[in-house]
Amino acid sequence: MGCSLLAGFVIGWKGNREFKISPNAEMRKSYLQETGNAPDTVRAEVLSSLREFQSGYSKRDTRQLDAFMQRLFPKDQDTRIIGTDAGEWRSGYESISHFVHDDWVDWGNVRLSVDDAVIDSAGETAWLATTGGVSSAHSTRAIRFTAVLTRRDGQWLFRQIQFQWDEKFLRFSDLLKREGWSQLKFR
Repeated sequence: MGCSLLAGFVIGWKGNREFKISPNAEMRKSYLQETGNAPDTVRAEVLSSLREFQSGYSKRDTRQLDAFMQRLFPKDQDTRIIGTDAGEWRSGYESISHFVHDDWVDWGNVRLSVDDAVIDSAGETAWLATTGGVSSAHSTRAIRFTAVLTRRDGQWLFRQIQFQWDEKFLRFSDLLKREGWSQLKFR
């Protein structure tokens, strides 16, 4: 009895740490139902910067990293990028450049829902939120992507970016719901 109880506890604890639930496609689509309050011209300009960002992450050509950084990040202003894993918090142009390089070399294929991004703005500042996924050879994990940009000389530059996994740890109560089983992923 004692061994069974201990084994059940260990299996349950391990399962809670390894099993994740991601929102279904309908829920993820609902995140992007709004377009935000940015005027059409601001929205178009911010989307242009976001498309360039996506293009860099799609191509993952480290020889183009310097040009990518120069087009999208200011060298002389505070900048920050926050990744999905613990300790992935970088500030400053050079540190962000190293972060992006490592993403391009070691991370999966990032695909953001660029055209559906929610974009708000006030003056020379805009902020956006969208969804996406990171694909590897074995699976795709859902992410949320947020960013703050400022306009300088007609170009919208990233000042802060955050990537976040769009999933949560499995709870026993999730298994009691019908949709819980369809959203279950093993990590």
